[in-house]
Amino acid sequence: MKSGNTLFAICALGMSGCATPVTSIDYYKVDSATLKRIKPMTVIDEQTLASGEYKDLGRVTGMHCRRTPPAGGGYRGNTAGPKRTAIDQLRLRAAKKGASYITPPECVINESMDLANNCWSSIKCTSRALRR
Repeated sequence: MKSGNTLFAICALGMSGCATPVTSIDYYKVDSATLKRIKPMTVIDEQTLASGEYKDLGRVTGMHCRRTPPAGGGYRGNTAGPKRTAIDQLRLRAAKKGASYITPPECVINESMDLANNCWSSIKCTSRALRR
């Protein structure tokens, strides 16, 4: 196979969905008890967490993935809605673990293509899920 054909084959495989897609939690498939827990989910600061009253259930991640190429590139300063989506996904994952609290989310904006998640750009937020 010529090198040009090899490059074409690799590109075709990459565009055919070989990248691992982002797994978002579908709100319509979540039970009502879990949905009720995410709205009042309190963010616990480090000082309060140090009191030892909370059990750490592990790290949770939420992500917003832009699947279509944005006009002008990236989020262009408009990150409020996408960041809220990423944090909602994080809260859903925490609630599914049985958490009622989370630590302050840390969010990273990736303006370049995220081939691992099949995104043009993405916002990824991480936190710790906690229970009293």
